[in-house]
Amino acid sequence: SSGINAEWPLRPGGIGGKGALSSFGPNFFAVPIITRYSKNEGISLEVLVLNTTPIKLPTWEAPRNTPLPPHFTRTLHAAVAHKDTFKVQKELGKILQRGVLIERGVVPSSLNTDNAWCEMLIVSYHDDHDKTFKYIKFGEDSEYTWTSVLSDGMFEDPVISKYFEKAIYTRQLKITDEGTQDLPLIV
Repeated sequence: SSGINAEWPLRPGGIGGKGALSSFGPNFFAVPIITRYSKNEGISLEVLVLNTTPIKLPTWEAPRNTPLPPHFTRTLHAAVAHKDTFKVQKELGKILQRGVLIERGVVPSSLNTDNAWCEMLIVSYHDDHDKTFKYIKFGEDSEYTWTSVLSDGMFEDPVISKYFEKAIYTRQLKITDEGTQDLPLIV
């Protein structure tokens, strides 16, 4: 027995069952934070997001300890636009193997119940040499896009905002060539 009671809440939250989550117990989610510097008009930090309003980071239900689902890795490799695609894809593979762990574990979520909860694996990937991610291009109809990191409150979800800011701080990334003064860091 897993010790999970589907009929009676085990903790004082008072919400039983699995709610909107897919299973009882831990429900694992992967949240990659993929950043690059853009040199279009000065230097600015960009983040890979879903092509939606409001702005959201890609998030998937994924097996435990799987920071990048295979379908997303294939999407990134397919989006490489360079004459030497193989070379860029090889470098992309190396970057995706060197992610920096930002958070692993249970996170506060309105989806959590007494019997089912969200555990996130949040990993930051950054092209330190600005030689690879600049060649990842998405069409207008793509599910993904690059967007400039503007300031505090960029994401509606406060949990995602907190860990995004932690990723910026952990990697010591600058938002613009003036630095990170616009972004209050939460650690």
